[in-house]
Amino acid sequence: MASSGESSRAIAGGRWVPTATSEVEWLKSEGPLNYTISMLADLASKEEDKLQSAIRCANILCIYFPVFEEVFLTQMREMGISFNEILIPSQQFEMFLLEPQVILDPLQIVIIVCTFIILMFKNVSAVNYDKFLNKRIAALRGCIGCPAKGASDTLKVMSFDVAKVYKDRVGENAVIRREVIVYLMDFSPSTSCFMDQGLLYTLKIISWSDMTVIPLMVDGMLKPDSPVLRQPEVAEEVNNLAEAIRELLKHKHPQFFRITAPVTKQNLVKRKRFPIIAAVAQKILADVHGTLNQFVSTSGMENTTVDRLYELHKQYLRTRPLEINQAALDFLKKLVTNFEEPLSESSDPPDDEWPLNQAEREFLTEFEESEGPLPWSTNEPSAFQIAVIRFLTRFEQSEEPLPGSTDRPNDTDQGL
Repeated sequence: MASSGESSRAIAGGRWVPTATSEVEWLKSEGPLNYTISMLADLASKEEDKLQSAIRCANILCIYFPVFEEVFLTQMREMGISFNEILIPSQQFEMFLLEPQVILDPLQIVIIVCTFIILMFKNVSAVNYDKFLNKRIAALRGCIGCPAKGASDTLKVMSFDVAKVYKDRVGENAVIRREVIVYLMDFSPSTSCFMDQGLLYTLKIISWSDMTVIPLMVDGMLKPDSPVLRQPEVAEEVNNLAEAIRELLKHKHPQFFRITAPVTKQNLVKRKRFPIIAAVAQKILADVHGTLNQFVSTSGMENTTVDRLYELHKQYLRTRPLEINQAALDFLKKLVTNFEEPLSESSDPPDDEWPLNQAEREFLTEFEESEGPLPWSTNEPSAFQIAVIRFLTRFEQSEEPLPGSTDRPNDTDQGL
């Protein structure tokens, strides 16, 4: 490791100025956390070298989470990046500070760190980058109680050009991505810790990274039990979807399946395995949300098939009878009328009426006996989980076997 005297930066008039080097700098400091991160953030915003600026941002993550440093450095070296590691002892720290230096407070550091994690996983275009970033920062401010102190209170994050390099060198590395997610999913959040609250929001934003097609199909097709799923032209895609959902249910953190699952399994959730279903679901949800820019376009799709199935779904929504779960309705009424009093255990709807029916509960029991308990089975399942269990229950009850089952017809043309 290079000492501070061997740094590729020279001290001149109390300022740390760049000198020629073929390496990128990686700072190690024994000084205060907020000073170190403040310096790195300031340097990152002023670097002309986009790679060095991106590495500063990765450096900030590793200063805040030291457990990441070894895997970050190892993986980036394997990508051909050479580092000049600089140690700044605490007693010499002040002389390295740039002037004027803005010292970030702990809440601002939480926002910056969480934003850098988000930018590792999200694909953002030049057109919507600033809007996306400002929205994330504003939401993080709300989560941790750090309102902006006027128009001048802007955080130095990274430009779009730097974000592209950062995503390419850090965010696209499978080992780094997995290390970050596994670590973050194992922490126990505290409602009194600002970083924990910021990370809870961050994990929500990066959920389903590289597999947004799954919640797209669940929301657009499975939850309303769309008749599109029973059309012969999408039978193979429905088989593929059932296979993917089975694997998701067995995974500890299904929303990060594409990051933490074995590589041999990750292809199960790729959009190319359900092109027509995904395209129809996208059109369905576009009606609800106006636009879905975050999803991949449907170019190359057979538009006539997609349009016809989309119209079939719309017709189904117009003609289906309104179904009301009376137990759920009574529960909600009681919740509204007695909101000032805590609900007792007896306030819950009967187990056999809410939220899964008998067939769905039987399927879930058999599934857990075969595959082991689901991570969420001890808690009330979410609407997403109810939808996928309901879909698999009906799929099992149909004549078409699951992909890979022993009774599947031996037809190579139908293979995955």
